[in-house]
Amino acid sequence: MVKNEISCPSGGKKFKAYLAPMVRASTTPLRILSLRYGADAVYTEEIIDKSILGCDRVERSVEVFRPSVKGERYDKNAGDGDGGSNNPDGSRKEYRVIDYVKSTAGMSDRQRRKMKTTGEPILLRIVPEIEGDRIVFQIGTGDSILASQAAEKVSL
Repeated sequence: MVKNEISCPSGGKKFKAYLAPMVRASTTPLRILSLRYGADAVYTEEIIDKSILGCDRVERSVEVFRPSVKGERYDKNAGDGDGGSNNPDGSRKEYRVIDYVKSTAGMSDRQRRKMKTTGEPILLRIVPEIEGDRIVFQIGTGDSILASQAAEKVSL
């Protein structure tokens, strides 16, 4: 079992464990892994309000890798309770995800052609079943109205 609190050697006070965001490092796989290892909350990267407002919200199912945690009991005949197999290499499971995909409305023909080869430009992916109420969406803004619109768009 992974502890959710970290003891402070000086006073015995308990602290919560959070994943602090880093530029281009607070991606969905890292957030899921951090939660799996006991983080109480995870943060998205800071996303500019106008960027998220220019995205389309797309809900779909995708296969998500669920890594195993060192020290977990391995039983080849038992599942892990979430529909995946309890194996030492991790498991995969279908999850409902919410993707915020950059809209193609303002793109040039060149950008659209490039998108066909590189795939959809996903700005943010959230897995509500795993992240749920433990994810903090960071908004970069200079306008409170745009910030509230962005927060409404991302609300689960």
